[in-house]
Amino acid sequence: MIYYERSDWETIRESCYRIQPVPDLNHAMNALSERFKELGVVRKKRLLFLVGNTRIHLDEVDGLGSFVEVEAVLFEDDTVEQGTAIVVSFMERLGIRESDLVGESYIDLLTRGKTGDV
Repeated sequence: MIYYERSDWETIRESCYRIQPVPDLNHAMNALSERFKELGVVRKKRLLFLVGNTRIHLDEVDGLGSFVEVEAVLFEDDTVEQGTAIVVSFMERLGIRESDLVGESYIDLLTRGKTGDV
């Protein structure tokens, strides 16, 4: 399981996450279903490219379309400004404009009926 903490702004932003291994998926799903209402299911295919400390995700999301995510992984001595500069550089090289940025998660987009193809 991956827990994300980030804003829903349509801008380059910091994202913190925590990865929690799940040894028994069925048990975890049952426990979560008992506690939380399921909002929906996100089905996607992802190609992941690693370039130094940068992850480039190419996602094809059922019901939404195609998306690109550029994620600079910061190390202990790195600043948010350094990470932002890395992301901006990749955006320029990939032809991604700031107006192309999407602030919402895939599940939020699915429940509101928006599409991508960014």
